[in-house]
Amino acid sequence: MGPDAHRGRSSGGAAAVAAGHSRLDLGSDMVGSVRMPAAWCGVAALRPTHGVVSNRGHLPWPSRLRLEPPAATVGLTARTCAELIPAWDALLAGAALHLGPADTAPPTERAPRLGLWLPAVWPATDSETRRALERWCTEAADAGCDVVPVTPPRAGRSEAELYGRLVAAQIAHGAGDLSPARPLLADLEEQADVAAAWTDGVYAGPGAVDALVCPAVATTASLLSDVPAAQRTATVDGVEMPAESLCDWSVITSVAHCPSLVVPVGPGDESGLPVGAQLLGAPGSDRALLQLGCRLEALGLVRFRTPSPSGEPA
Repeated sequence: MGPDAHRGRSSGGAAAVAAGHSRLDLGSDMVGSVRMPAAWCGVAALRPTHGVVSNRGHLPWPSRLRLEPPAATVGLTARTCAELIPAWDALLAGAALHLGPADTAPPTERAPRLGLWLPAVWPATDSETRRALERWCTEAADAGCDVVPVTPPRAGRSEAELYGRLVAAQIAHGAGDLSPARPLLADLEEQADVAAAWTDGVYAGPGAVDALVCPAVATTASLLSDVPAAQRTATVDGVEMPAESLCDWSVITSVAHCPSLVVPVGPGDESGLPVGAQLLGAPGSDRALLQLGCRLEALGLVRFRTPSPSGEPA
C-alpha cells in the first residue's frame, strides 16, 4: 500500500482479478481504494457497512490499537456479485459485530426499486459516464426494475468535508497522534446524524428504494502518469481539475456508512473503457445488496467482460 492509499489509488487487486490472475482481492477502502479500481477494471466490489468487519490486523490500522477507524473498511473485489457472496460469508464469520435481520432476510420476489442519483454539478461526472448510467437505468426499467430519481439528504460539500476530517483523524490516530481526538467526537456525532438522515430519507417510508444508483467515479480510467499525486490533474468534459476530485464520489457515498456494491454497467461510448456504478444500500443490508447484484446479473444487466489482448473489452 503506497502513499496514495487514502486517495482511491492504492489497489492493484482489481486489475489482477479482471486479468484472471486472481479470483478475489481483499483491500482497504477509505476513499475509494477498492471501489474506484473495480469500476475502472469492469469488475464487482463490495465496501461493506462501516464497522461490520474489524480492521484489526488489516492495514492501514495498526493491530495494537483498540478503537475501530472512523472511515476505512475492509472491502472485497471479484469478477461477479455471485463470487462475492461466499467471500462475504467467510469474512463475516470472523466479524466482531453482527448484522440485523436486513442481512439475513431472504431475497424478495418483487421488482427491484432503484433510485438514480446523478446531480448536475457536484460531484462532477463526465458526459460519457452519465450517459452510461442513464442508458443502464433505461435497460433496467425495460427489464422490469422500478427506477426513480432520488437525491439523498445531507449529501453536499459540508458532508464531504466532514468525511475528510474523519479520514484525517484516522490517519493521525493510526500514526500515534491523538491531537484530533477532541473534535473527532463531535464529528462522529454529526456523521451519525448524516447516516440517520440517509436511512430515513432514502431507505424508509413510501419512497424507499432497494438501492441508490450513482457513479463510482467521475470518469473512465486515465493513462498512467509519472506526475506527483499532489500535482496531478484530471479532465472532466474539457474542464481540468485536481485529480483528487475524482475521489469525490467515493467521499460523499462513504459518509452515511452505507454498503456500496460496485458493478460494471458497460463500456463508455467514447473510450470503450469500463464504466462502474455504485449501488448503495441501507446500513446493514449487505447481503440483500449482494442478492440484488446477483439478480441484476441474472437479468443480464450486469456482467463481466473479459479484457481482450488489445485492451478493449471483449
